[in-house]
Amino acid sequence: MDTFQIRWPGAYCECVGPKKSKLMMTPDHVTFEAEALSQLQPISVELMSAEDGDKMIEERGGRMGVGSGYASAFLAVNPHSLETNKKFKIGMKIDSSAASKVQFYRSSDDMDLKTWYKVDSTISDDFATVETDKGGIYVARTVPDKAAIAGIVIMCLVIVIAIGGSVFYFRRHPDKWQNLKTSVVNGCRSCKGKV
Repeated sequence: MDTFQIRWPGAYCECVGPKKSKLMMTPDHVTFEAEALSQLQPISVELMSAEDGDKMIEERGGRMGVGSGYASAFLAVNPHSLETNKKFKIGMKIDSSAASKVQFYRSSDDMDLKTWYKVDSTISDDFATVETDKGGIYVARTVPDKAAIAGIVIMCLVIVIAIGGSVFYFRRHPDKWQNLKTSVVNGCRSCKGKV
C-alpha cells in the first residue's frame, strides 16, 4: 500500500482499505478497524486550529450555533461523503481546563457547515475518542455547566422571594418595620460609643 504525506503541517493523506489502518498526526489520530471499508480509497485528514476552523466556517457561509467556546482543534476527515461499514475512531487532544464540560460536534460540506450534530465521545484526561462512521468536520465545544446555572437561578429566585416576602410583611405590619429601624439605629449608636 502506497502512502504519501501532504507537505504542509496538519494534513495527512493515505489510501485506506479493508485492513486496519491508522492515520497519525501526533497525538491526534484516525483509526479504521479491519473491514471498515470494503475497498481501497483515498482518505485525507486535516487538522486546523480553532481560529482557522472558525475562519473556514465563516468563509463558507456556515455558522457554529452550538456550545460556547472551542475545546479542541478542528479535524476534517475527507471525503466528507465517506460512510464506512464499521465505525472508525478519532482521537483528539482537548483543552484540559474544559475536559469535564466538552461535547463533540460534526458537520460537513453537504450541510453547508450550518448544521452541527452531537457526536458521542469518551474523555480521559485531556484526550477524547469519538466513534463514527461518517467523514466530515469534527470539533469539541465547551458547553455551559447546567448544575452551576441551575444553582444560580435557584439562588436568584430565593433572593427575590425573600425580598418580596419582606416587603409584603412590613407593608402589612408597619409597626414591625419601625421597630426594626429603631433597633438598627440604636445598634449603630452603641457600636460608635464603644469604639
